Amino acid sequence: MSTDDIDAISAEAIRFARARNRVSISAEVFGAYNNPDLFVAPVHEKTPEQATRIKETVLKCFLFSSVDAKDIDTLVKAFESSDVSAGTKVIQQGDPGDKLYLIESGTARFTKTSVCSCTSTCSVITGRNRASSRPRYGR
Repeated sequence: MSTDDIDAISAEAIRFARARNRVSISAEVFGAYNNPDLFVAPVHEKTPEQATRIKETVLKCFLFSSVDAKDIDTLVKAFESSDVSAGTKVIQQGDPGDKLYLIESGTARFTKTSVCSCTSTCSVITGRNRASSRPRYGR
């Protein structure tokens, strides 16, 4: 085996290893800014069927894969249901990222009016402004 062959195999092994490794970003503030005793999660009434559908959807999302069952239940209770007519703009680029949406039925289209490397999900996590707009279409 030549040096070129070994270099090619090594380069391929590095590409393979990098492709398999997951990259994660995590940020949490500790101290006075993140006192869990001061936080009271909102609770919005829903039928058992609605709660089950929300929970099933949340559990399929990788963002919540490491959330404890107790916290998933708190999250499910915090979701607020709303019906949106076709063509209604639900979020607007530049708006505060203060809500998380689950689309139970219908379709959505996302548009971006400027270059940004962050998505709406990032805005909820980071508290930054939204990076795209989402009008809601269809039912």
